[in-house]
Amino acid sequence: MKGKFSKKRIQELAASYALGAIEKRETQEFERLSKQGAQVVEADLQGFGQVTSMLGYGTSPITPPPSLKGRLFNRVKGEAQPSHKLTQYSGFSIVRSNEGKWEEISKGVSLKRLFVDEERGYATALVRMLPGVAFPKHRHVETEECYVLEGDIKMGGQLFREGDYVRAEEGSIHEGIYSEQGCTLLILSSQRNEILE
Repeated sequence: MKGKFSKKRIQELAASYALGAIEKRETQEFERLSKQGAQVVEADLQGFGQVTSMLGYGTSPITPPPSLKGRLFNRVKGEAQPSHKLTQYSGFSIVRSNEGKWEEISKGVSLKRLFVDEERGYATALVRMLPGVAFPKHRHVETEECYVLEGDIKMGGQLFREGDYVRAEEGSIHEGIYSEQGCTLLILSSQRNEILE
């Protein structure tokens, strides 16, 4: 096994291994070589391990723009959430009122996904806002539809109540979102909307 790799290739593999950026097949071969006691492997791996442990200290810290944090958290929440409770049979998809999971997406605002189109990145969801809560300004990357099931919500200076419907076109910006009494909404929207504040 040792003869299969040149010293330069062993160093490349050791560097990739230390960074965790090595392919599975190469990982197995590299670990086999290391177990066989090749001293050059151990020396290189130890040296690169020390370098990678110090990488975080090699740059000055920067403060990202506030909008980046919101976009990042939204993306992580969208990707990391376990799949919602969905019963499917004979061409129907069902979520009972006592099924599914409510998750807090911002302070005082919770969301329960009813259906997610993974390929499109689009979802049907219920949204609850507590009384006196505001939601951040955001841009729609696709058309969004909102139906007020109960309570009230103010968006863009207009007040909407139970039974009201709002359609926001692609590229539009929702701002001034606030609920005086609290509300429950049915929302059909992209999961990639951009938080702007």
